[in-house]
Amino acid sequence: MRFMSKGTKGCRRCSFAGFTLIESLLVLMVSSMFLFFPVVAIEYYQRSAEVLGFCARLEKGLYTIQQSAIIDNTQTRAVYQAAPTPTVSFYGAATELVTKIEVPPQLAMQAFPDILFSSQSGNNSSLRRIVFYWQEKKQTISYKFLFGSGRYEKIVE
Repeated sequence: MRFMSKGTKGCRRCSFAGFTLIESLLVLMVSSMFLFFPVVAIEYYQRSAEVLGFCARLEKGLYTIQQSAIIDNTQTRAVYQAAPTPTVSFYGAATELVTKIEVPPQLAMQAFPDILFSSQSGNNSSLRRIVFYWQEKKQTISYKFLFGSGRYEKIVE
């Protein structure tokens, strides 16, 4: 777009160049798309981080009550409760609640038997298996306890 200046002396034809309205709107649209797409992607990553954070807290809770069984010389346990909100509770000595974590809505519980750690050794007396299904990623997250120890194997399929 060109603008002509009539009042300039000594200059026959002076022009000024600028952007048209359509060019400005196009730049505005492209720049707004660069801002919009990350906002949409952040929601997906927040949900994923919530599930991964739950798994980390679950592993830490299992480790904590196992160590508590060894140190305090008492039996400890982990219990899943479905109502009113799905939670995993960790109990220490004398059925004392140590901590409670909520299961995120993205995970569906498939199996969570009561996990008991024996006093002194911290061993799990049976081969229990905790299984979650992550609907969004179509993955199964399993914690399989190993025989004769309190250790577990995490399997993501």
